[in-house]
Amino acid sequence: MSGSTLLNLRHEAKHPEMARQHDIEQKDERNVAIRNRAKAVSGEALQWSVLAAAWLSIGLDAPLWVPLAATGVFVAKSILELYLMVRYEREM
Repeated sequence: MSGSTLLNLRHEAKHPEMARQHDIEQKDERNVAIRNRAKAVSGEALQWSVLAAAWLSIGLDAPLWVPLAATGVFVAKSILELYLMVRYEREM
């Protein structure tokens, strides 16, 4: 176990009411939806930032592997996103 995990366990042992409230908040549907939406938006921002970096590297005359690697990351994230969308549609 890491040091922060041990500190969290110790804090929860000292303050069980706070630990219970934290557990309820972590499992609350609204909070889960908010966290999932935040993750999705941050993933989109990162995806488009990588594509912008690819274009920038082309404009700055970087070695060919740099824009190809950035474009590969963009395409891989897009494919993974489509795969997970289809998978979760089937599960739900």
